[in-house]
Amino acid sequence: MDIAIAATDGSAVVELRNARLVDCEGHYGALVRLRYEGRQYKRPFWFDRSDVAEFLKESRWLRRSISGEALLPHAGRSDFLLLSRKGGAWQLGGKVLQEDHPDMHVRFTLPISSPDVDRFLSACTELMASATPD
Repeated sequence: MDIAIAATDGSAVVELRNARLVDCEGHYGALVRLRYEGRQYKRPFWFDRSDVAEFLKESRWLRRSISGEALLPHAGRSDFLLLSRKGGAWQLGGKVLQEDHPDMHVRFTLPISSPDVDRFLSACTELMASATPD
């Protein structure tokens, strides 16, 4: 499954390419692709079922709130995705290590629309429903 979300002005895109359940223990994998400030970044991204569940729980709370954050951490690394809402405005941010230079990273924040948030969260919910690993 490919999950993508774009900035409202079209200047940047975050994708979780080939997101899937990778084993029966609840580990997920994807390739994070980020197009941001004219550059492209890509990096394998691993996360646990419990992290996705917590991210979705916090995201549901954000839908009813005007501010807050929901974190999706990379399992075992400092990479992360962060969905946030401030004063009703949505943002997707995070930190992605560069594949070619693991000691270097990019931090990003994208303004996103409410319908895109809904699509992103629906895709994450569908991913959680995966019963068998690929």
